[in-house]
Amino acid sequence: MNLQENRNQIKSFSEKLLEKKLLGIGGTSVRYIAHHDTPWPQHLFEHGIILNGEPQVIAGYKPDECHGNTLALFLFTDKQIEVWNGYALAPDNHANIGVWSEHTWAIHKGAIIETTPLPRKIYFGSPHPNPSAWAEDELKSKNMRRDKTMDYLEIFRPEAWGALLNLIHAEAAE
Repeated sequence: MNLQENRNQIKSFSEKLLEKKLLGIGGTSVRYIAHHDTPWPQHLFEHGIILNGEPQVIAGYKPDECHGNTLALFLFTDKQIEVWNGYALAPDNHANIGVWSEHTWAIHKGAIIETTPLPRKIYFGSPHPNPSAWAEDELKSKNMRRDKTMDYLEIFRPEAWGALLNLIHAEAAE
């Protein structure tokens, strides 16, 4: 067995452990997105926590753009939010009822901030250990140079988040 085959087996085992954990919480299936050779599923299995309940703030702008929305919120708040990665369970009134999907969201002062228009039923994840590096990677994945960041972020219309941004900035100034 070569190194790549060994990595694939480890990854598959990690994903199976994570799937078992998620389905033990609830839901009927897990929709995976390829993580290549990352240790992310194992990290999430070992360190992820359950966040029950509806988000306290729904700051959703673009559907199916949780990474981009959270990136925009992270940068517009001058990095005053926590970036969380993990999985979220679709609510009972959604077409994907019972499906866990990879998801990114924010937390501010203990409140879940859902960054898409769809509130989730349950969140399972962990805070990103280096959100600034995550933000840089997200910008790179969108082929954005640092000097063009604001051009990209303008599509997220920060005025749509006016009250939330004002609250976070006011708390940061205290």
